[in-house]
Order: sequence, then C-alpha cells, then structure tokens
Amino acid sequence: MEFGPGVGLTAAELLAARPAFYVGIEPNTEGRAKLDAVLAGRPARVVTAEASATGLDAGSADLVVGEAMLTMSSPQQRRAIVAEAARVLAAGGRYAIHELALADAAPDPDRRTGRGEVSREISRTIKVGATPVKLAAWRALLTDAGFDVVWQGTAPMRLLEPSRLIADEGPIGFARFATNMIRRPEARRRVLAMRNSFRAYKADLSAVAMVAVKRPTQH
Repeated sequence: MEFGPGVGLTAAELLAARPAFYVGIEPNTEGRAKLDAVLAGRPARVVTAEASATGLDAGSADLVVGEAMLTMSSPQQRRAIVAEAARVLAAGGRYAIHELALADAAPDPDRRTGRGEVSREISRTIKVGATPVKLAAWRALLTDAGFDVVWQGTAPMRLLEPSRLIADEGPIGFARFATNMIRRPEARRRVLAMRNSFRAYKADLSAVAMVAVKRPTQH
C-alpha cells in the first residue's frame, strides 16, 4: 500500500518486486493518467481517500510506503496518518517513510504548530506548508503509534540540484526539465528560488528514511 502515489514513480518500483497486490491511496482524482498507465494490467488499484482515513480493512496490508507526506502535514494530521498506517498493517507489517529532517543543531519548531524558522522560510518559498522535525521526533512519532524503528538512513538535502535531478529523472528526464525551465520563465524563477532556499538551509536539513515494524500487540 502506498500513501500518495502521485504519478507512480514509486509504484513502478514496488510493482517491480512483484507484490501479490498493490493499493494506492490518493485523494485527488485529477491528473491520474501517468499513475493509471503504471498500474495498467498489473495486480493493482487506486482508492480515492485520504491517507488518514483509507476506509480499508484493519490488518489488510503487510507494507505501507509514504514519501514526503508527513513533512507536508500538520502535527495533528501526521499523527492521524501514522495511526492509519498502524491500523491497516498486519502485526509485523512494515511502514517505510521518506521525509525531511531538521539537524539537531537547528532551532526547535513550535510544539503546537510544528513550525520554526526553517519551516516558515521553506513553506514561504515553495508555497506549501512544510514542517520537518528532528530525527528523534520522527522516531517518537512512529514508536508512539505502535511501531519499532528497525532501520534509519539519512542523506544531504540536495533537492533540485542538477546532479540529484539527473540521478532521479535520468538524462532524458533532466533534459526535459531543463527545456521546460527555459521555456517558462515564471516557473524557472520559482524553481531557482526554491533551490536557493534549500541551499541557504542545507546545514539545517537532511533527507531521512525510516523503516518501522508494527508491534504484535498493536491493533
């Protein structure tokens, strides 16, 4: 099960592992053509629902994946999303997340809003609410919901850097991206502003991935 599959990039990787079945949880019904193309002819379906309330049976999944969803959610929303992941997973099932993390030396965000200096600046630039937290807070979010974190990895924050784009999109995809930036000055200005903001706070941000296992006693 994947929360927020978007255009299906992660879905394609998951399906390459030949799961018995794949379910994408996507609240938006528009712009699904690319995702539908990835899932066509495969043992897969998309459920139109919020990640915090999938409507699926408890214990019906053995793996839940989410990328950047929790970072873009409020503290209350992210707790609800993690609780739903715990509910739909069978005991021993795995929950994998890929998010933004604050460095330990960065100022602590507000406990109620989850916002701090870094998140306010990033949110202002990308026009979407972003509330990264420190590694210990990500772990606590998972353990409080009934998970045990069994693996954690971090990487430097390199979003929108050319080398990262080439690695993610491939040479052809990067060339297409660069062409679009040349043809669309307003989009180029926004992307460059986002990259400059990420660079300005690169010492305070990192990418983090965690894999957590649902405890047998969790229902």
